[in-house]
Amino acid sequence: LAMVIGLVMLLIPADSIFRDSEGLLASFKAPIMQSIVSLLFVFTGTIGLVYGVMVGKFKSPKDVTNAMEDITKTLVQLIVFYFFAAQFLYAFGASNMGALIAIAGAEFLKSLALPPQVTVFGIIIFVAMLNLIITSASAKWAILAPIFVPMLMAVGIAPELTQVAFRVSDSAVNVVTPMFAFYPLIILYCQKYVKS
Repeated sequence: LAMVIGLVMLLIPADSIFRDSEGLLASFKAPIMQSIVSLLFVFTGTIGLVYGVMVGKFKSPKDVTNAMEDITKTLVQLIVFYFFAAQFLYAFGASNMGALIAIAGAEFLKSLALPPQVTVFGIIIFVAMLNLIITSASAKWAILAPIFVPMLMAVGIAPELTQVAFRVSDSAVNVVTPMFAFYPLIILYCQKYVKS
């Protein structure tokens, strides 16, 4: 609470160093907006540190580093995955493969002359099938959005509808794919109510 009050006191003056050159706080050029991740890290880290000391979990600096090591061990697989996913997404974007696939796909859809409802249903089915391989919604959207959005816009389907079709399919099928991290938990909950 003291940190939040202190930050607010620093933000109030019109010539605060946290404001941009025009005196705005909500501008993307304002230092407060550019350092929001750092501020969240400091605030939550301080709260966690104080809590750990108060409950007796942290008795020395070594306890703090041990706790940080333990939580980092659980994230190693995710960090490795993100590294390779970032490399793929960069190569995909730099090569303009998304644009090429979108143009070719749009031409193909125009040649089929399908009604928009059938096209959207096809997207739902495609995302459902892809969901069996890639369970992360953000990873799927990062790969598919540069392709699907311009491709479907070329045939008159709004980007909002494309995202709705993606989310409908992703949310409906995500819980039944064996690759989903919480699949065993879902099975356990189902067995609680359906014994067979």
